[in-house]
Amino acid sequence: MKRILIVGSSGSGKTTLARELSKKLKLPIVYLDHLYWLPGRVHRPTEEFYALMMQACQQNGWIMDGNSIRSLAGRIPFADKIIFIDVPRRTCMWRVIKRAIGGLFSGSEFAPGCRNGINWEFFSWVWHWEARYCPMLVRILARAPQEKVVILQGAKAIADFLATL
Repeated sequence: MKRILIVGSSGSGKTTLARELSKKLKLPIVYLDHLYWLPGRVHRPTEEFYALMMQACQQNGWIMDGNSIRSLAGRIPFADKIIFIDVPRRTCMWRVIKRAIGGLFSGSEFAPGCRNGINWEFFSWVWHWEARYCPMLVRILARAPQEKVVILQGAKAIADFLATL
C-alpha cells in the first residue's frame, strides 16, 4: 500500500488512523482540510482546491485524510487502498464536541490558520452526515474495485487492521 484514501464522517477517526499508518508505512499524510481551507476559515476556490488535490494524488506515495465526497470518484483511480471508517453518529458527535471544547483552550487548528472551536454549522454537518452524505459515499465506493475497499467499523476493527500491517 502506497496510496491510501481514508474517508468517513468527521470525528470517525480518519486523522488518528492516518497518523498511525504514516508511522507504520513511512508515508506522508495529505490533509484535504489543509488544501481546502485558507487561514480564517475561508474556503479555497474550488478549481484551486481540485488542482492541489490532483497534484497530491499524482505523488508516489501518500495517505489522504479527508472527506470531499464530490472529488472521491476522481481520487479513487490513484489509490491502491480506500479505507472507510464507519462508526456511529454518537461516536463522531462526541469526538467533534470534545475536539471543539479542547480547541477553545488549546488553540489547536484543523488547518493552518483555522482554529478548532464551536461551530454550529459543522456540528449540523456531522449530525446529518449519516443520512445525507454517507449514502453518496457508499454508492461511490460500490463502483470502486472492491479489492481496494476496506470498511472498518469501530476501534477493534481499526486496531485489527493496523495489526495486520
